[in-house]
Amino acid sequence: MIGADLSGVVRTNVIKIHNEEQNNVYVQLNTKEKQDILKNRSSLKPIIQTIRLCRRQPIALRGHADSGRIEINEPTENDGHFRCLLRFKANNGDIVLKEHLEMSDLNAMYTSPQIQNEIITIFGELIQSEIVKQISKSSFFSVLADETTDISQIEQFSVSIRYLDEESMIVRENFSAFIPVQDVTGEGLTNTLLETLKNLRLNLEKMRGQGYDGAATMSGAFNGVQVIVRKKYPKALYTHCISHSLNLCLSDASKAQDIRNAFGTVSECCAFFHYSAKRTHILKEKVLEINPKTQAHKLKSQYASIIWSSDNIGVNHNLEAIQNRFLRSLAFKLKIERLLHSNYNGVLSYFNIESLNTGRSNLHYSFLLKLLNNSIDCPYLL
Repeated sequence: MIGADLSGVVRTNVIKIHNEEQNNVYVQLNTKEKQDILKNRSSLKPIIQTIRLCRRQPIALRGHADSGRIEINEPTENDGHFRCLLRFKANNGDIVLKEHLEMSDLNAMYTSPQIQNEIITIFGELIQSEIVKQISKSSFFSVLADETTDISQIEQFSVSIRYLDEESMIVRENFSAFIPVQDVTGEGLTNTLLETLKNLRLNLEKMRGQGYDGAATMSGAFNGVQVIVRKKYPKALYTHCISHSLNLCLSDASKAQDIRNAFGTVSECCAFFHYSAKRTHILKEKVLEINPKTQAHKLKSQYASIIWSSDNIGVNHNLEAIQNRFLRSLAFKLKIERLLHSNYNGVLSYFNIESLNTGRSNLHYSFLLKLLNNSIDCPYLL
């Protein structure tokens, strides 16, 4: 009886297909496959958009518990911004996403950390391909590269491309790649650089410039990267990185006593206000009183960087020790025996000399008073 019923169903379907009242099995399967593809794309779209949002802002994706199914109700533990945003979307009108989170298999949710990383990698590849497309339209380009060790003790070689956007006539500089390296010799870094540019499908015959720091590996006249590259591409002229040159100039300039003292004074002024809310409030009031239209109410924090300040503790102690040894040597030459066993302050008092620390403090307070009384025109310090 069952066989007869099946035969009747088959006969009916065959007649409908013959009369074009129904699609054949292949068309039906193909239609179902298309519907599944469209549904999966609709489910994946909000996941991709959420990852893009988190990366663009930037917002951390992960939380304390970021595995398993995403519950529609609020969890007891923080499961991260990514899962929280998806939950928010599902609870506020995205029916397709809500159905996907509730009904899909655990191995087909596309929300695991591995899938997140894969999507982020795809973003990077798409951005990189778009940058390469713009560079390829330019007649020439220059390469900028630097090698450094990251926090995980991996040697990272960063490559950027500088080129002229001939449509807008704007010189652009775009980061292109991070490459872990093991061979940090000139030849090794050259091979890494050229291989990376070839993988990006750039025409190296268009390369007209190289920009690196002053390290011997990069800029050496015999075995540096710039020399090896120029042997293969003679038109790629080398230029020492201007920013690095400026950094070296400032470092050397800070060795001069007057400049070192100036940096120290500015640093002490910043610290003087920074460590007191009351003094900061007074400073803001004075700034508004002098210039009511100004929008800058804070000291520039970069001026207080310890890189440029000679007034850090270690240097202070060294300078004080040098002065102390000099004064004791002077006491020995003058045969003032009682000073040879005296303390530092006793020697200073005898010669009527103020300590270096006292001298710096006096200079700082003097500068500060002149600044607050508008005796010194230093708008960039405020």
